Parts: sequence; structure tokens; C-alpha cells
Amino acid sequence: MSSGQPMDFTGEPFATNTLAMKRYFAWYLVLLTLSSILPLYLVLLTFFIEIPANPPFTAILFWILLPLQVVGIWVVFILCAIFFTRILLSIVNLFHKPREGVFLRSSQDKDYRYWSLRSTIKKFAFWAAHTFPLPWLDIVAYKAFGVKTSFHTAYFNVWVDSEFIEVGINTMFGLGAVVLSAAVIGDYLIIKKVQIGKNVLVGAHTFISPGTIIGDDVVLGVLSSTSIGQSLDAGYVYMGNPAKKLKENRYSVAPHEWSQAGSMVDRDEEENKARKVKWDNYDEKPDDSGGE
Repeated sequence: MSSGQPMDFTGEPFATNTLAMKRYFAWYLVLLTLSSILPLYLVLLTFFIEIPANPPFTAILFWILLPLQVVGIWVVFILCAIFFTRILLSIVNLFHKPREGVFLRSSQDKDYRYWSLRSTIKKFAFWAAHTFPLPWLDIVAYKAFGVKTSFHTAYFNVWVDSEFIEVGINTMFGLGAVVLSAAVIGDYLIIKKVQIGKNVLVGAHTFISPGTIIGDDVVLGVLSSTSIGQSLDAGYVYMGNPAKKLKENRYSVAPHEWSQAGSMVDRDEEENKARKVKWDNYDEKPDDSGGE
């Protein structure tokens, strides 16, 4: 591992799907075969066993319900892809666990080699999940691969890495946003955990670099980016390249605005009440500095 850490993207970053060896693509054939067994069995059962064995009325009902059955088999295929990918990843991680750090971009570097293998394996499951028009299967895949997130987070049409990522509840990502916990810059692979708080709004086509820490109620403007290891304070609006603090987020509720609640449930209720009061008292007139 190198002692020096590149702190910017001078020389342009490579995509995180930069792979060490092409032979890893053989895993796609393995995953495709395993993931197709149950869906193909369902197709065989439906078209070659159930229909011939049933009277005409049942067959007519079957053809009426065919679109739902196709969608069901489609979902089964995606869930199988996620399941077998998770098993294969668990086996790979027994030989070498993922870890943070700065590593050489070389097939001789063990961390880079295994990161490439993990990336290759996970691509198949994410490709399958992305083919479904609803984003909840993407979230199932993220959670299966270790991303700490919630079904209340919007990931549609967003590129998010699948390890060393934590995203809080009610966070929204704009179209084309990119969140990387790993990036190849020149001769180095940088892997650093990304932490994003709750109620965060990430603008469209925004780039979040490895190691970024974003507090609760942050707004990160459109076409902005963060530098590696940058920290964004809770309750503020940021914009720029790299992101700079612009102003306070009027719609956020700081912890000191909550009452002292005992349990987490009570705390959430008090936070929601504070947000409602702040919204009800919000003055729509622009302030002296120009407002929002």
C-alpha cells in the first residue's frame, strides 16, 4: 500500500469498473446459469405441464394472467441473481476481506485484484436489478451487498458503489448522481467509506468522492462535487467543485430545536413536530440578502 494519497482527480479518474483481469468475466456465465435455473423451471412448469393438464377455461384464464406471470418470473430471476451473487461474494470475502486504503493499480496488488473481482461479480446482479422499472430491487441488491440504506431512499438512475457506503433515511439523489467509495486515479486505487446522513438532497449529476462525510439535512447542489475525504456540515447548502458552504438550509431542523425526548421513537416524533413548526412559521418573503 502506498503511503501517499492523491487528493484530487488530476489526470482524470478511471471508472470504478476498471478491471485487473479479463478472465473474471467467466463468473458472468456461472451467475447467469445459476440464476436461470428456477425461472426456467417455472416457465417449463407453466407452459408445458400446467396448460396441457388443465381444461380450456383454465387455459384461457392463464393467458389472461400471462403478463403478471411474466413479471413474476422476471422478479424471480433478479432475486436469484442477487442471492447467488451474495453467496459468491461471501466465498470470495473468506479469502480476502474488503478494506479501506490506498492501493496500487496493479494486478500484482492483492487488494486491487480482489476489488476487481468483487466489482465484476456484482455487476451481473446490478444489471439484472436495473432492468426492472421499479427501483426497490436496486435497494434489495444494495442491502444484500452490505450498503447501509433504507427503502425510503431514492436511487433511481443513480450510480452508487456497493461497498463502504452508508445512506440515511429519506435521502434523495438527483438524476445521474454518482457516489463512489472506490476510485482509480492514475496508478492508485482509493477505497474510503462514504457516509451520507438523513434528509439529504443530492443534486443531479453530482459527484461524491470516496471518503466523503455528509451530515443530516444537507443540500448538495446540481453539478457539484466533493473532494476525497471532504466533510459537509449538517444543515447547510453546498455547491461547487469542490463543494463549498453556501448558506444555511432553512428547511433543516438542528438537534437543539428538538425537545429532550427519551426514546428514539419520541425523538423522531419531536423532530417531525419541529419541522412542521418551522415550515408553518416560514416567511416566504426574500430576506435582505436576496433570499433563496
